[in-house]
Amino acid sequence: MIDPAWLPAGWSVATLLASAAAIALAGVVRGLTGFGFSALAVSALALWMAPTLVVPAVLLLEVLASVWMLPAVWRDVHWPWMAWLVAGNAVGIPLGVLWLAAGDPDAVKAAISALVLLFAWALARRWRPPWGDGGATRLATGVVSGLCNGLAAIGGLVAVVMLLSTAVAVAATRATMIALFVVIDVYAVGIAATQSLVGRDVLLATAWWLPPMLVGVAAGSRWYARIDAARLRVLVVRVLMLLAGLGLAGALGRALT
Repeated sequence: MIDPAWLPAGWSVATLLASAAAIALAGVVRGLTGFGFSALAVSALALWMAPTLVVPAVLLLEVLASVWMLPAVWRDVHWPWMAWLVAGNAVGIPLGVLWLAAGDPDAVKAAISALVLLFAWALARRWRPPWGDGGATRLATGVVSGLCNGLAAIGGLVAVVMLLSTAVAVAATRATMIALFVVIDVYAVGIAATQSLVGRDVLLATAWWLPPMLVGVAAGSRWYARIDAARLRVLVVRVLMLLAGLGLAGALGRALT
């Protein structure tokens, strides 16, 4: 029997098992596609847990997942895109945080999610955008991604949909997102720590969720190694559509209540 002293406040063994299952499933998606862990984990766990516990713990897990996965994908990272995305996020994240403090994040999150859903649907129909893959496109993507990260923590979806709209290979897209999350999630954890959001319960939750996340990531990574690029692209687009749909439904639900 688990000593309650080693569980976050208010947790039971059932809470631990249910949350671990959600984390493992989100880890499978992360291992396969390189993104989607936070969106899936927070969407599931915030239904019955406080966001002030879930979000910092998930951010810590994102950092650990990215660091663990990065050595295996290092050679596939698209460094020109990576550099522009980091530079753009450095500008966009503070602007998004300011916007969050001054406005209604749900309305903007709904609009962003709807646009990502539309673009993902278009990509599934093999649409190709008219813009080129130059420095301006990459920097603009980074700024918008950072803006969305600071405002609603969904900048990864923006970056993925733009990478998929170019000639960047899906393996490079996955690797670049894994590398990008190391940078932006460390930044986000630092902000959370300055706001006293990383306390005992968050650290305990992170410790309990780390093993199921690693198991899920390992399973997803093995699946990735066995799938061809064409099928992986289809799966990535479908995951994008699912996450954008969840974000749109959640934002609209909060706005209407």
